[in-house]
Order: sequence, then C-alpha cells, then structure tokens
Amino acid sequence: MIVQRRAGGARIFEQHDHGLLCGELARAWGEPGAISLGLGLACALHDLPWRAADAAPRLNSDTGLPFDFIDFPRRERVALYKKGLDALEGISPHLGVLTSRHYVALMGRTAPVGFVAAERARQARLLSEIGGVDEGILEAELSALRFMDTLSLFVCMTPPGASAEGRPAWLDPSIFACWPKGRRWSLVWEGPDRLIVDPFPFLEPLMALVPFRDLGEARYESAESLRTAWDRAPRGRWSVTLAPAS
Repeated sequence: MIVQRRAGGARIFEQHDHGLLCGELARAWGEPGAISLGLGLACALHDLPWRAADAAPRLNSDTGLPFDFIDFPRRERVALYKKGLDALEGISPHLGVLTSRHYVALMGRTAPVGFVAAERARQARLLSEIGGVDEGILEAELSALRFMDTLSLFVCMTPPGASAEGRPAWLDPSIFACWPKGRRWSLVWEGPDRLIVDPFPFLEPLMALVPFRDLGEARYESAESLRTAWDRAPRGRWSVTLAPAS
C-alpha cells in the first residue's frame, strides 16, 4: 500500500495498481528491444503479492494511518512475499526469477537469512528450468525493473499537493533516475497531473489512470475507525500524463 500524505488526510494507492502503472511505463518505453516479455511481465505484476494485504489495510498506531509498503511488519512481509512469489513463478519461470531477485534486493540487510536462502534456491531451480539466462542480461533486466518500479512510485508519491513527510531519500530523481548506463532524467511536475520527463524516453506522451481512495482524516485512533473509513472512502481514478518538455 502506498500512503500519499496530503493536507487533512491521505490518498491511498494499492500496490498492485502502482505495479500496473510500472508495467505501462515499461510497455511505452521507446528504446527498441530494451524491455523483454519477461521484464514487462515483472514490471506489471511484481507487486501482485500485496493484493491480499491491501484489501484489508491495518492501522499503524505510530502514524494513525494504514501501514504502507515501507513500514509494513517484516514477518508478515516475508510471508506475503513467499506466497506471492509461489504464484508468480507459476505464471512464468522468468517472471519468478526476476521478482524473487527484486524482493531479496529490496529487503537488503533486513532480509531474514532463511528467506534469502529459500529465494536463492528458487532462483537456481527456475534458471535450471529455463535452461539458463545470461547473467549480464538478467542484471540489466533487474536494473530496468528497479528503475520502472521507482519511477512509478515517484509518480504516485510526489505530485503537487503531496506532503514530503516520510518520503524516502531514494525517491529523489538524482538518486534513482539514472538508468540505463548512468543516463540521467529530469523529472519535474508541471501541475498536479502532468510530469515532464526530459529527455523523453517514451514512444509518445503517456496518460495513465491510477485507482485511489481518499481518506478524509490525517490520523485514526483505532483499527475499527480506519476500517470504517476505508469502506466508505471515495474511490477515484487519477489521470496523470508523462510528457516531454516543451
């Protein structure tokens, strides 16, 4: 779950909807041959494991808002990752390898040793099923997945009107917007629903519709009050455009 803090409340994006936006970015990428079928699937489906958790948000008593993908408890995170990766490898071994490596990298030093060992074994088994994938190609695909994932998060978390409170440092374009091969991208909001990307890497201006819910309070005191607000929250579809500089 992505919690975008706003004046007087919060705008909530479910993880899989952000993932589908990530897939749209990959589909529209303008460099021929840069996005393979397996990579495109990984971009679109990598956050499918979050669907069950996002259907019933849990209260983070420290913030008074739902747990987001950053502060979600580690034990529950590992369990949903494992279950989700089991499902993803059933769709495609290539998809399973990419998403497994992506999740291990995302958890970094906080990843339990048992989880890492199990995922390394999964990756080896799936690569054997595929018949092997060039490690250089696999690393390039993982770099692309990380970039598309973070660009989609940037779109969801940083538009005008969104608070910078709690926003991670790695979401700064100077840190993440440097794929491929160190190429730098300028990302500037030109209004609340138009992001200027320069130089422009897509085939054409990209308009996406991203589902969201708006919570009308900045803090909830109980799980019950959050649950009631979630069930009653207005739903919308945010139309956002990625466009070239004029």
